[in-house]
Amino acid sequence: MATEFECRLAAQAFSDKWLSRAGRELSDTHIFWLELAGRVLNIGFERLFDLFVNEKPVKLGVSSKASVGNIDLYIPSTKVLIEQKGSQYELSQKHKQADGTQLTALEQALRYNSFLPPQERARYIVVCNFHTFMIYDLKAQEEAEMAAASAGKKLKGMVAPSVVLLKNLPSEFYRLRCLVSDDSTISPQKQELSIKGAAFMAKLYELLREQFDDPDSPENLHSLSQLCVRLLFCLYAEDAGLLSSPKMFSDYLRNAHPDYMRLLLCHLFETFNTKLDLRSKYEPPLLRGCPYVNGELFADESLEIPFVTSEVVEMLLSEGGTFRWSDISPTIFGALFENTLNPEKRSHHSWHYTSVENIHKVIDPLFLDQLKDEFRGLLNLRGRQAQAKALKAFQQKIAALKFLDPACGSGNFLTEAYLSLRRLENDVLRALRNLGALDLENCPVKVSAAQFFGIELNDFAVAVARVALCIAETQMLAETNDLLGQNYPVFPLASAPHIMQGNALVLDWEQVMPIDTHQAFIMGNPPFSGARIMGREQKKEMLQVFGKQWPNVGDLDYVCAWFKRASDLILKHVEVRAAFVATNSICQGSSVANLWEGLFQRGIEIGFAYVPFAWISELKDTAHVSCVIVAIQSQSENEHKAKYVFMAEGTRLVVPHINAYLTPAPNVFVSSRRYPIFPVPIGGIGNKPIDGGNYLFSPKEKDEFLKLEPQAAPFFHRWYGAEEFINGKERFCLWLGDCSEEELATLPLCRERIAAVQQYRLQSSSAVTRKLADKPTRFHVENMPQSNFLVVPEVSSSRRDYIPIGFMFPEDGLCSNLLKLIPDASLYHFSVLSSSVHFIWMRAVCGRIGVTLRYSINLVYNNFPWPKRVHYTLKRKLEQAATKILQVRKAHEDMPLAQLYNPDTMPDDLLQAHKENDALVKRAYGFEPELDDNHVLIELFVLYRERVAELKESKEEP
Repeated sequence: MATEFECRLAAQAFSDKWLSRAGRELSDTHIFWLELAGRVLNIGFERLFDLFVNEKPVKLGVSSKASVGNIDLYIPSTKVLIEQKGSQYELSQKHKQADGTQLTALEQALRYNSFLPPQERARYIVVCNFHTFMIYDLKAQEEAEMAAASAGKKLKGMVAPSVVLLKNLPSEFYRLRCLVSDDSTISPQKQELSIKGAAFMAKLYELLREQFDDPDSPENLHSLSQLCVRLLFCLYAEDAGLLSSPKMFSDYLRNAHPDYMRLLLCHLFETFNTKLDLRSKYEPPLLRGCPYVNGELFADESLEIPFVTSEVVEMLLSEGGTFRWSDISPTIFGALFENTLNPEKRSHHSWHYTSVENIHKVIDPLFLDQLKDEFRGLLNLRGRQAQAKALKAFQQKIAALKFLDPACGSGNFLTEAYLSLRRLENDVLRALRNLGALDLENCPVKVSAAQFFGIELNDFAVAVARVALCIAETQMLAETNDLLGQNYPVFPLASAPHIMQGNALVLDWEQVMPIDTHQAFIMGNPPFSGARIMGREQKKEMLQVFGKQWPNVGDLDYVCAWFKRASDLILKHVEVRAAFVATNSICQGSSVANLWEGLFQRGIEIGFAYVPFAWISELKDTAHVSCVIVAIQSQSENEHKAKYVFMAEGTRLVVPHINAYLTPAPNVFVSSRRYPIFPVPIGGIGNKPIDGGNYLFSPKEKDEFLKLEPQAAPFFHRWYGAEEFINGKERFCLWLGDCSEEELATLPLCRERIAAVQQYRLQSSSAVTRKLADKPTRFHVENMPQSNFLVVPEVSSSRRDYIPIGFMFPEDGLCSNLLKLIPDASLYHFSVLSSSVHFIWMRAVCGRIGVTLRYSINLVYNNFPWPKRVHYTLKRKLEQAATKILQVRKAHEDMPLAQLYNPDTMPDDLLQAHKENDALVKRAYGFEPELDDNHVLIELFVLYRERVAELKESKEEP
């Protein structure tokens, strides 16, 4: 990687070359940008030729006759659109387009951008004529437009661009790095190196563990983790050249006898923790120049070091002494290293870590994007003195910020936040140096690890978090030294992070991170635990956090407690903001009313949110968990500020408000109700036998039963659960509820089944089930419609675009409680419930099991806002559309519903039939045909709120 000095030299050479020649758009554009990215902006060769898309085609309209334009250069990784002109042109000059219109370079770029797919639209537009770069930040443009709209005004024109002149490139090249480089990713090489380093530590851990007399005692586990952390830091410090001599640690180990190694390590660690002026003048020569580390890394004197074998020493010297420790990523290595120290995680033999990309989904919109935008604005200030003063004030500002992760684990969020803040500070220092406004006599770094606070229950993770931040601090000071051409000493470490071991739901967060007049941010990835699987202690903690007055605490997931604790701090200190990763369940189903209604009523609002996405937390054997990211803040402080919703396809919506369903719609809290809010058929669950499986039969089991007792044939019925309904699996149910005593007397095998059911129910821990043993032929829930009825499976894949709903008749069989039944439903009801509109509603408000949607009559169906006053003619068309769907499905009756509604295998004619039905259903609601899913949901929430208000006013609320 090139140094800062080398980049400046490259920028000077690039500037001299292109200032001395005429740049031509057609022949020079690609080579100009390749040279800039590779030689000046330090993009590695392996990425360079995949960085740009040259002459990216864009269709300038929706009609088949629309012309096609070509974007000169497009950078997919950072979403940068570049419109290049020859050096003979002014960038404000208009150019004739293929369709005859006259456009400036910016107007041309904006036109291209408007026709790109939403997920490809530019973050930055750059117009360039080889001598001037004008950089337009479209995110800043959106925010300015939203701010103007909130004030009842309309923004005129574009926000002023950042301008970089080629002649100034040697001092300003860093301002172009955002175009080609994304700080939210880590190179594959660093990832691989960090994984290998963690594997080394895992092996070392096991060798040291064997030497403890009782390796699983809390005291020895603490000593083992501390010992590994200290050895890691010694290996890292030696490789990074931070010790008194290049091979100081290796020489110290190599010259020692194994019998005395533990004593020598004790003395080395004590030396690292002793100030130079307090050391004995008789220290051996190798330790005489040993640095005082500070940072609390070597402060714990209770550490017990066991016998250190020659195998351990050899491993430290051979493998450890030659490994490139200084190139690891402290963000991901910390999590990987924790796996080796944490017995629970180590037992799974997998390398877990939260990707840097996912961490940035939290920290970028929470604070980093805003700080970067503020910094870029300062670079455009006129007047060197005014700019220098503003930059120094900005540095003081970021050095006063505080950050808390109240479930910090190995500190990966804190470490990445620290690295990001220090990189930003380095940019500030660079700008001050260029202005000649930097005093280099003393180290000018002000951002410190002491600004970062963590709470973690696990002792292993606490140790790892501290060393990860220490490593990050040394790495960033090395970058500062390179940037400024200085050699500021790394040791003693200027500060130490505040990582406290303890239970975040018991500790007072303000005692951990005192809040003053400066802004503070809370972030992280708290533990996930569903309401139904929490232990007794966790439930007790939930009650302590929420209090007895909070409704339905027992139905809240564990992670909700972190939102409540964060909200308590925000309401006390309105400048605090928080953002957490959570399972998507907190913004769906009953959690919305149980959690968010209370938070919103207390003065909390959502500042930004990521809709559900796959959270990848492992490199190998990757497990996908469907998660959301939700930021909360004070309503009073942020009411008129823009909010952001980050969509699954990568687009970002700038909106004035976000509700608890992560939608830019009014606040609604859809809660369970017994009856529909519109006059439609009443639904319910299917039959629930509670029979221990004694009344259920496979086809083979039924046939064998009837061979022995053929007179039982009339009592067997097809049985439909979700699996049988969706996948076409055959099962049968023995229904004896209507069987008379006389008939049962002739059915001995049936009586055996009845006796088995009775015994099963009597053994239950539930009093209700034991009472049911009095009537062993009856089901716990019986729902056997006497006319046609609609069937809705309780669970459905989130990959589907429609719910596979069916019509059934009494003679078809019996349905289990895993199906929802709607008796007396018509083709009209089938049409609306089979539409994308109903699916959009269900997807938003239903609960989930993992990534599977869970349909609820009380929550989804009973609250669904149906179309009002549908004209008879349109209703007939909806019925016809429903009939067509059923007819097309019948034509494919060899395919089960699972296959028919799988997006990869759905027949074209069935998809077309659904599309036609969707168009009619939208017309029934008065929606425009092209209305997208987000806006459909917004309209549905509005209709729901209006209907609930009508019912309350008329006192007819069901």
